Amino acid sequence: DHGCKPTFTNFIRATGLSPLELLKNKTWSEWRALATHAPLPSDPDIDACRQTLRRVLLRTDPRTLDQLANLAEADDVDHALATLSEQESLRLHYLLWAKKGADIEVATTAESLRKWLRNQASRQDLLEIVAWCRSQHAFPTTPIVLPFPCPLHLHAAYGSAEIKAALGLATLEKSGSTGVGVLHAEPLKCYVHLVTFRKSDQDFSPTTQYRDYPISRTNLHWESQSTTTQISPTGQNYLHFRERGYTILIFARLEKRIGDETAPFLFLGPTKAVISAEGDRPIAMIWELEHPMPAALFEEARAS
Repeated sequence: DHGCKPTFTNFIRATGLSPLELLKNKTWSEWRALATHAPLPSDPDIDACRQTLRRVLLRTDPRTLDQLANLAEADDVDHALATLSEQESLRLHYLLWAKKGADIEVATTAESLRKWLRNQASRQDLLEIVAWCRSQHAFPTTPIVLPFPCPLHLHAAYGSAEIKAALGLATLEKSGSTGVGVLHAEPLKCYVHLVTFRKSDQDFSPTTQYRDYPISRTNLHWESQSTTTQISPTGQNYLHFRERGYTILIFARLEKRIGDETAPFLFLGPTKAVISAEGDRPIAMIWELEHPMPAALFEEARAS
């Protein structure tokens, strides 16, 4: 009817449907099979693939999208895998599976990626969904220079597991800490602050209803964990992060969920300075960001 190929991108444009809603219960290839009365896909991991494709919809790192596309369209999977570092493979593992290796019965990241790629229909879906992601330009993203190697792009969106994998806080055997707003990468002398601006009573307990909000595009009001004092080692590392050689990285999102999917965090980059710090348990701090946050995120967070 629309005179164009029935790709995922064209379908979304023509119908105005929400991509997340469309993929809530079925993959794109399952919908196409139903529409054309064709046999349903026989992917061995179809349930896991449904979840993967929804996660990928919310990712914006161009390098990650390129890597996913290269794997999905590769005739020689082993050659495509050889172009990835172990850290890159681990990040892709957690994006595709969101589980540690033992939970999907794999012992290496290469085995993990091969296992996902055996799902031929979902593999083709992945290509189409990556193409849709590339057509969206919510916020421009750029590589960033830090005191240590960091593959993450400024203002790109990542899940917490991918952040941990990128900073050495997760392995294939251990997925790292969960349900916490502060991660400490000791070998890198780096603290990661995972911030959710709009906190619901359903998702956050009274002790984790921290008052985190942007004051301007470069100034962020943030509260430490409820047990942290200014004289504690962690508090002192925050207050004197520059003198002690620490890096403070901020990742933020508006809400914990987008529809039924866990919302990723937007990488806001490192802090530049501590503007103020008041009180204990928690410490109420104002951080100055090195890079202004996207204007649209600031306006939405301020409105809430």
